[in-house]
Amino acid sequence: MKELHFAMATEAFFGGKDRLSFLASGEDPFQDGAAMREPIFYGGEPAYSFQYRTLTQVKYEADDDWLVKTRGFTIADALAVTKAISDFHSVAFLSSVGNANTGS
Repeated sequence: MKELHFAMATEAFFGGKDRLSFLASGEDPFQDGAAMREPIFYGGEPAYSFQYRTLTQVKYEADDDWLVKTRGFTIADALAVTKAISDFHSVAFLSSVGNANTGS
């Protein structure tokens, strides 16, 4: 039964492509449309946070000249800020979980 669930998850998540084939080819399965379907339709969020970062870079890098001219930053700058905020929240969360486990 466990193998059946794994096969169904592989089919749904990788769009019928074998997970090992993705790894061997060097492709990133999280940038594939089939892999995006899972978080978009079944997840609480429409995509994973790292997918947003990757797609944002690709989608808006052509607007860098306009962003610099009108807003004073590049899309890479904006992504660096969002990553720093995300990292800060991750550290704070892990710290609070650690404190809860130790009774501090």
